[in-house]
Amino acid sequence: MSERYRHYELYYNATFHYLTASPDQLYPFLHEFIQREKFPLGSYHMRHFTWFDINFLQFFSSKSFIKQKTKILHMFFQQTRSRKFIL
Repeated sequence: MSERYRHYELYYNATFHYLTASPDQLYPFLHEFIQREKFPLGSYHMRHFTWFDINFLQFFSSKSFIKQKTKILHMFFQQTRSRKFIL
């Protein structure tokens, strides 16, 4: 899969944004995976998690992470209207 991503980067000047519902505490592991598997560099968009959140259980609900991903995608579409996206 990383070969395909690098192909898009090389031939189409693609930029990458890694959007995940994972908590940001997992960033070091995700970053290490991206580097080890030779995926192109890009920005990471993760959810912030703290044990002190009032909505601790809601963090793990599907509605919660769908809402977060939708919010980030909407921001991308609004700020980069002239770009093409592959989801």
